[in-house]
Amino acid sequence: MSVYRQKCSNAGFSLTLLRPVVIGVSVGALATLLIILIASALFSVIKSFADNLAVPLAVLAATAGAFAGGFIAARIFGCKGLLIGLVTGFFLFAIIFIISAICASRLFTTAVLAQFIFMTLGGAAGGFCAVNTKRKR
Repeated sequence: MSVYRQKCSNAGFSLTLLRPVVIGVSVGALATLLIILIASALFSVIKSFADNLAVPLAVLAATAGAFAGGFIAARIFGCKGLLIGLVTGFFLFAIIFIISAICASRLFTTAVLAQFIFMTLGGAAGGFCAVNTKRKR
């Protein structure tokens, strides 16, 4: 059995999973915030911005943040990238959903469902890429 397989099979999902997911969710939230801030600065400069593009761009920013968070979490954990990224994307979605529920009156819309799907899949894709790319030495 290789060292990688042995390390990965011995990795428990108790507290060892908590640290990478918390760091991944934090990085994902910061990445989402940064993308939204850059987009809002660009849209304030560009006056011909269609209002109906705001929600898809927010979902895209959240998906990119989930990808970044899933990538970082899986890179820290070292294996099981798809699962780690999926969990990270889910928790990042949960945080954004709770904040949106506090600030907005509409909770369940098709945009929320799309955001859930894209963020969990984005986090899973980030985790998958993290464990399947080689690190620079």
